[in-house]
Amino acid sequence: MHRFVYKILGVSLCIWLLFAGEQVGAQVTVRGTIYNMYRTRPLTAVSVISTSGKGTTTDSNGNYMIIVQEQDSLSFSY
Repeated sequence: MHRFVYKILGVSLCIWLLFAGEQVGAQVTVRGTIYNMYRTRPLTAVSVISTSGKGTTTDSNGNYMIIVQEQDSLSFSY
């Protein structure tokens, strides 16, 4: 599990990313949970967009899952 901290619209988010070991071609599944800066509550409806244009949003528990190209970067907005 990898931990990254992003600042999005002045809100510090703690994002835990789990990069799945299963790969299909050059694709990888990325799963994570987005919390507020104090990790006291998950954030819902956060947009997650890859550089290849695929996107998703977090659910009511702050969870997301997206299948992207191995070299893609993710952007988060709230």
